[in-house]
Amino acid sequence: MVCLLTVLFPLGTLSFAHPLLGLGAVSHGLLPPWAGLILVLLAPGILSLAARGACAASGILVMASVTGFVVLPSAAAPDWAGLAASMTEAPVSTEQMLALMALSARIHRHPARFVLTPEGIAGRWQGFYNRLFDSAGLRAQGRGAWIGAERWAANGQGYDNVLIGLGVFEGKVLRQGLPVPGALWRPGSPTSARAYLWPGVITHPRLSALVCYEQLLLWSYVAAVWQQAGQPFVLLAPNALGWDRSGAMRRLQHTALALGARLVGVPRVVALGGTR
Repeated sequence: MVCLLTVLFPLGTLSFAHPLLGLGAVSHGLLPPWAGLILVLLAPGILSLAARGACAASGILVMASVTGFVVLPSAAAPDWAGLAASMTEAPVSTEQMLALMALSARIHRHPARFVLTPEGIAGRWQGFYNRLFDSAGLRAQGRGAWIGAERWAANGQGYDNVLIGLGVFEGKVLRQGLPVPGALWRPGSPTSARAYLWPGVITHPRLSALVCYEQLLLWSYVAAVWQQAGQPFVLLAPNALGWDRSGAMRRLQHTALALGARLVGVPRVVALGGTR
């Protein structure tokens, strides 16, 4: 019961790298999303019959995955590609404009039909960025891109961490549901990222975004499946881990994302970001 409670809201928003993510190591990505959701809900009771508690039993599966005893095959989404890129911390500067122009050129040259960029790569979103990235040109080719950015409130009090759709996705926005508590989500601070109960989703086409910290939360995968009514969807997974010099958090996040995507049986697209 304790394991199940730490999956669901509100405890699930803090339970990163949850042991029940280990169920993805045995599902092999063969279960449809709704079946993965049912497996999560039933797992504590089932596993408690065979072991001393669901958390201990499923934790073994997580460790098996991390140490390489369980092979995690790629589950990349067809027609999609994630770009690795670094962002500059200089706001609306010549350096940033040159970096974004170079990123735009990479997107247009890329052979994939749809492209995902890292979290926050564009910084604070500006109205002319649609032209900078030539959204109309992408749309004319039947292509699309998602650009990581910050969308600030009109009064400057807080912002949404978002993916902005361009090309065939123009006009659509996927926002992060749960920023990192303390680092990005600071209730009461005028510079805080906003937090929501649900991760960002759209249903035409069916896309769900788990941005950085959300990829570590089993709650995020459960919520995404619920919002998509159990239908198959593509999981967009941008991050920004330039601060992780040791690579430990990157490896943990990669493993959690692989397990979570396999558990709910959906393909994923990963975009790795850093800071320069």
